[in-house]
Amino acid sequence: MNPNQFMSKYVTITNDGVLPVFGVRCLLPVNKLTDKSGGGLEFLSIESPDWHIGTMFPGDSYTFSPEHRFDFASSEVQAADFGIAISYIPVLPPVRMLKCTHIVVYQSSDGQEHWFQTPASCSSFPWLPGWHF
Repeated sequence: MNPNQFMSKYVTITNDGVLPVFGVRCLLPVNKLTDKSGGGLEFLSIESPDWHIGTMFPGDSYTFSPEHRFDFASSEVQAADFGIAISYIPVLPPVRMLKCTHIVVYQSSDGQEHWFQTPASCSSFPWLPGWHF
């Protein structure tokens, strides 16, 4: 991938279950992305029509890159706190659900990016009151 582009990474999702899932789509909820001048982005959700996958049968995989959704060069980013959320509808119960991964990234003084996956806090049932990421 392009080392000059901050989000130039591949994300692969796989249906490891025994039944198909429907209406699969990927979202990138951003808590905070800070550039070196102190500016940046806060509290937004990034989505792309390319990330609307549809039906995934058992064993199916889908790979995408959020590179073109963030307009930040790696040299500009100081820190980031965002998630990767997968929204889907299983066979049973046939209601929209959500799986999340929370990622924190910071750039050290020597310019190296450090990526950490942390426990996610999104609900598996976003249709219930009070669901959150």
